Amino acid sequence: MNTTNDLSDVDSASVLFWGLHNQGVTLGYLMVNVVMFTIGFFVIFLNAVVFYAMTREHPSDDDVSNYIIANLSVTDMITGLFVIYSVAYNLVNFQSEVECYIRLGFLHFFSQSSVFHLVLLTADRYVKIIFPYKHPIIFKRRLVIYVSATIWSLSFLYGALLVVGWRRPPPPGVLPCRYLETLTTGFMNLSLITFYGPSFMLNVMYAHIFVVARKHQRAIRNLEVGTDSRGFDKKSWKLTKTVVIINGAYIACWTPIGNYINTILTDRNTDRRNDRQQLTD
Repeated sequence: MNTTNDLSDVDSASVLFWGLHNQGVTLGYLMVNVVMFTIGFFVIFLNAVVFYAMTREHPSDDDVSNYIIANLSVTDMITGLFVIYSVAYNLVNFQSEVECYIRLGFLHFFSQSSVFHLVLLTADRYVKIIFPYKHPIIFKRRLVIYVSATIWSLSFLYGALLVVGWRRPPPPGVLPCRYLETLTTGFMNLSLITFYGPSFMLNVMYAHIFVVARKHQRAIRNLEVGTDSRGFDKKSWKLTKTVVIINGAYIACWTPIGNYINTILTDRNTDRRNDRQQLTD
């Protein structure tokens, strides 16, 4: 995303240093990027710790959560690297159109891989809680590896769409790499589907999990624990609550962006209708 300042937008007296293309970097702009750099660093560090912990353990074939979490941590680490790279881009402002499309393509690639692995992890928790005796049969290690490989492949193709040409060229005189202006209407619609679709699935699965959890808790309090409750172990529930927090953070972070994209699509459709009406008149 292009967040650079133009020479006409800043007071020369407040500029700390000048980047390329007459970009003046003020103290406030520098502090924003320092915060971004700090966030990116901690994202990389924390996910590296998670990846190290997950790869050191050797779970049995009927427990594939660690493998999924390891893949999720890899995608988030690379996303953190892109945050740091964006800081360098914002401060230098070299404005390469080719670099812009490649960077946005990789950003969509890894963010989508993260979302799909989050759905896979949620599905693993869902089956573990709702169908504990079927979990070892459904979530075999080999199957999860195949699904994870498919996720990486589809996410790569999704990000490659921007690179190979599904994009809008910048208008004359407009800086390249303005994120939402680069995306076509079709790509925006696809982005909304890849956001709202997983969000709906996550909400449905966790709503069912909490309904079943309350049912088990009432049964335990009434000393009426049946055969369906024997697989409801505390370890699985604890991990499930952790994944709920992750999903909540995902929805909280991406919902404003999804709503903003939806607003832009509505404006574009309104402009098209107005243009057609003018042509008709």
